[in-house]
Amino acid sequence: MFGMHWALIPLAISDVATNGSSSILSAALLPCFTQTGVLVAIMLKTKEEKVRTISIPAFVSSIFGVTEPAIYGVTLPMKTPFYISCGVSELMGAAMIALDIKMYSTGGLGVFVFPSLIGQDGSLLKLSLRFLLLSLAVFSPSSSNSLYEYQIYNSGGEVAKAEGKADEAAPVPKEIQQENIASPLIGNIVPLNRVPDQVFASGAMGKGICY
Repeated sequence: MFGMHWALIPLAISDVATNGSSSILSAALLPCFTQTGVLVAIMLKTKEEKVRTISIPAFVSSIFGVTEPAIYGVTLPMKTPFYISCGVSELMGAAMIALDIKMYSTGGLGVFVFPSLIGQDGSLLKLSLRFLLLSLAVFSPSSSNSLYEYQIYNSGGEVAKAEGKADEAAPVPKEIQQENIASPLIGNIVPLNRVPDQVFASGAMGKGICY
């Protein structure tokens, strides 16, 4: 979430260079597939077209190890899918450490990490165990997430239950106070739906304006 996982990469590179293998990143690289699992559940369950529109490219990115679109655009704002993903990631990471699944080279993320799990003697045992845990990492959060009537975005950026409440407008306060705010910038205020970035234009990240 905060990019702290990058601190592990120099340690893993040093470990591989010194010992020929490392278990540091092998367990740390599994969470991208738990995000894939919760995105599958969201795409199958959601009734809102714009949520599905955001989830599909985030799903593709997560397969290749890029989970930022999934986290910040979908699962973290929904909270429950994010919590499920974190819980499953912890269990799968602990299982990989317990099974002594190591990486024998450093390389890509997501599906591109699998060649680095082939042993120096050509053994595919660790790779097979990784595939087994990968299946659990994808299907466990997907099946767990399907048990919840989790909240999804409505057009105003707030959350609503999936049972047809997504189009309800938020109540307008009786008294709206106006205040002038000075800005050091020079430009025009543009409605958010005219922003080229579809994540912001769709209102998925909340209400706002473009300046």
